[in-house]
Order: sequence, then C-alpha cells, then structure tokens
Amino acid sequence: LAAMAAAEDQVGFAMEVFAARSFGHATLDISDRHKTTSQRLISLSGAEDNRAKTYDVTQLLANPNTIVDSATGLYAPTDAVLEMNCARSEIAAVAASSTSSNASTKSQTTSDDHSDDSREQSLGMLASMIADRVDLALDWGYPAFDEASKRGATRLGRYKDKLRDHHRHDDTAELLSAAYTTFQSNEEEAEGGQ
Repeated sequence: LAAMAAAEDQVGFAMEVFAARSFGHATLDISDRHKTTSQRLISLSGAEDNRAKTYDVTQLLANPNTIVDSATGLYAPTDAVLEMNCARSEIAAVAASSTSSNASTKSQTTSDDHSDDSREQSLGMLASMIADRVDLALDWGYPAFDEASKRGATRLGRYKDKLRDHHRHDDTAELLSAAYTTFQSNEEEAEGGQ
C-alpha cells in the first residue's frame, strides 16, 4: 500500500501544478482526491510515511499538452499519461503484494475464511480504484489499443520500407562497382595475343 500511496501522491502533486497553470483536465479537486487517497493508503499500510510531497515536474512542464509515454512509446495527453502511470504503479504494487502474500499463505497450515474474504474485498476495492484511473486516462485521450496498433503498424511499415530501400541501395552499389571494375590480364596472355 505504501507504493500505491507514493504513486497517488506524485500524481496528486503533478495535477496540482497543472491545475494552477490550467493545463489539460487537471483541477484542484482531482489533485485533492489523489492526495486524500494517498493519505488513506499510507495510513492503512502502517508503514512509515516516506512520500516526497514534492516531485520534479520539469519534464511535465516542458510538455504540458502531449508527452511520449515511456511504457508504450506513444504520444498521449500529458494528464492522461500521468493517470495511466499511476494505474501501472498501483498494479505493480498489488502484484508484488499478492506474490509475497501467496508465498506466506502457502507456509501456513490453516487458513481463516474470514481473512480470505477480507482480502478479496480489499483487492476488489483496489482493483476498482485502479480501473477508475485507467478509465479517466482513456476518457482524457490516452490511446486505446486500436490507436496503439495503428501506430505500431505504421512504424512497422516504415521499418519495412527502410529495409527494402537499404537492400535496393546495396544492389545498386554492387552494380555500379561492377561497371567500373577493370580486370588485369596475365602477362602470358598479353604476350601470346600479340
């Protein structure tokens, strides 16, 4: 939960900066929701609060409208990328938590049905929160699969053309070098021919 709290806090700070500058869809309300969620998660985790509270937003301010998503390589609205990155961080935190808790439950000989139900409810709440982040990112223009596949197809086509042109260029170079090649004759052939 501490990792999720840090992700929420970071996006909350970025949204606050964007709201102050009237960038994208950011509002102080959205920023406050992220920060409140962050505070709740850190409280529930029982871990020491290591959130930075302020974060480097230089790259975000340099690209307030669109930015390249480092995970996909696609251009997308900056605020949508922030939300999607928050969702990715939260998914990674839940996955890491599930992996570690599965290992510890296998070592126990008995299980409590109540704790299993509670865990399922908690995971359901976290999944719902993550789905809200993804939904918001998609609403704000984050590229869906169709757009990503179109971009991938375009990039693949360009690469294919580049390879084809490269091979054509190599064939032409060989033909040109063959046209200007002079062959040296043997001295015997030269004497015998005269």
